[in-house]
Amino acid sequence: DTIQGINDGDVVNLGDITLAQISDANISADSVSIRFNDGGSLQINGTADVTYQLADGTKFSANHQQLSWQAK
Repeated sequence: DTIQGINDGDVVNLGDITLAQISDANISADSVSIRFNDGGSLQINGTADVTYQLADGTKFSANHQQLSWQAK
């Protein structure tokens, strides 16, 4: 799946997904790509300040300048 048109303050709620179910999560200068152990994937296009929330309530943001994840 692909999400386009994100805005600062948006939340990508990953529902029932836990950190253990994510096989890879890459940040580029203009997008985030998340791959899941079951073979699925999610592409988020844009550089807005978005919160990614896991099933246990853990929240992260993607720093597109440093290409790193930050806990929120």
